[in-house]
Amino acid sequence: VLGGLQVLARFCVSEGMSSICMYACLLLVPLLAAVAQGQSPSRFNSFLLKNVDVSGLPLSYRIPSGYFDTIPADLKPAQHTQSQVVPQCDNQDISAQLLNAYAFQTERLLSTSGINLYDAALWSVALTLNNTGELVQLYQSNVLVAHRTINLQNIKGASPCNGIIEEKTCTDTEADGSCGQCYGPQSRTLDVNNAFFFQLISDYYTFAGEQDARCPTIGWTWNDYSPIAGANVWASLLGPLQVAFINANGDLSRIDANSDAMRLAANFIGGLQAMQANGSAILYAPYNTYNFYVPNIGSTAWVQDNAAIYAGLRALITALPASSSLKTAASSVADGVSKYLLSAYDPAQGYFRQGSTFNRSSSALTWGSGWPSFSVDAQSFAVAALSPAFIDSRFGANTTYKIWQTTKTLGGYEYDNATKRTKGLGFSNNAASGVLSSETSLAAINMLKYLTSYYKDATMLASLQQDITDLRAAVANLTVTTSFANTTTTAVLYVNRRYNVPFGYWANPVPSLVSTAWASLVENNFDPFVLGGGKILPITSGGGTVTGPVTGGSTTGNGTRPSHATQNKAPIFAYIAMVALVLCVVL
Repeated sequence: VLGGLQVLARFCVSEGMSSICMYACLLLVPLLAAVAQGQSPSRFNSFLLKNVDVSGLPLSYRIPSGYFDTIPADLKPAQHTQSQVVPQCDNQDISAQLLNAYAFQTERLLSTSGINLYDAALWSVALTLNNTGELVQLYQSNVLVAHRTINLQNIKGASPCNGIIEEKTCTDTEADGSCGQCYGPQSRTLDVNNAFFFQLISDYYTFAGEQDARCPTIGWTWNDYSPIAGANVWASLLGPLQVAFINANGDLSRIDANSDAMRLAANFIGGLQAMQANGSAILYAPYNTYNFYVPNIGSTAWVQDNAAIYAGLRALITALPASSSLKTAASSVADGVSKYLLSAYDPAQGYFRQGSTFNRSSSALTWGSGWPSFSVDAQSFAVAALSPAFIDSRFGANTTYKIWQTTKTLGGYEYDNATKRTKGLGFSNNAASGVLSSETSLAAINMLKYLTSYYKDATMLASLQQDITDLRAAVANLTVTTSFANTTTTAVLYVNRRYNVPFGYWANPVPSLVSTAWASLVENNFDPFVLGGGKILPITSGGGTVTGPVTGGSTTGNGTRPSHATQNKAPIFAYIAMVALVLCVVL
């Protein structure tokens, strides 16, 4: 394509070309280049619209028939090495083999029938941006606001706190959640309004004929009840606020205070206030949230999640009037989260650390959360939320550029140390047994557009542009055509091979809702971390100037942004220029 454009450019300035025709011809070159850079996001719409359950609830994956039957034994869960007494199986001692079989069964059923709320939020924004948001409104009203699905009567973690298992103030002998969800440093019980959603939900509680792999006398039942803060900011702030902003055509005055978006936001702020540790980090989940790998998961905080929370709070601050008490509350929480994010940067390592652990007795946060210290998404999310200008102002010139170089080196897929180029990104340290992740690669593309607009050095810019090209090529390699529901669709695979992600789950090379939604947003040049998908602007909150940059959206003086319907008009002008050129040549 680029070679053809070069030929066209030489033709434009050829001898004998009139001035008017030359200008029309030269106008065509950059416009055609813009068309060639990215295809219409609408090519993903069919998958986003069709990859839903019968109720219209979106699904995180489109699992091909028989996929899990093809997985070899060495790529199945094997975390259990000892037998265990299982209360649900009449307190029988269940072998490690059966426990692992149950873990694999659970993965299959959750992946096939579940929706992660982070995935659903990006799905909501992508569909609304492309003027196909009817299902989104149903999802927000009938699922999020109603906090239920067809068969899960309550999708929020609002069970009364009866003590903390890890502190031995409660014992859940029946493994039925009787110790409840204990929110934050004060181990509070939250009502159903302020409580967090479970990060993974479904229309199904059980499946006919699906027996529990541990004890076949009972049926398998839904078992993922994890109210994760990171998923909740997408479900309660970033997703609904972006949808409301787009539907209001960027006019903040048209977002009703009683709208679904504002109701979800108001409820979520109460939960965030309860979960803020030491006026700083938002903890990962309530105490007593189950995690096989990190039993004290409720005392940890993830930088990736806090970056998204920071961005979500900024979006809310932007959307609220100055007199709003909710704006003041959001600003207070955001100030603390920004301090945590800044403390997460480790100059010696050259990256934002993955997370930390909170001690309720001493109120101290120490770095390290039981997971790997380096996370690719922690870098992309933190840079998108804070901005290169803010990061560099705190840690020195070119710091953000160096963070990206470190991210490529550690997390790059088939990273070439000689050329400093990579064929995509993985999830964490990616050298030993690399994997290509479309989700992390797309989030990095979103981040890199800020670096290319901030840095001016020609060598750095050329390197960054090459990185974007390489990441786009990586995603293109995972973009596939798939047919289901009597429709042929274009989707993006989550990864290039089955992979045990070092943050507690398996990734599969199947069509992914979140990856496909990310691809649509990236091609639409829409940043989900910023209200309106635009640039970062400084604003003043109700409680004073908010620390750091505030994601104010791509707004004009009256608080509006151009309609998303006016975006991506390069093809229209390219056609006009092409017609003008043809007339010039013919006449």
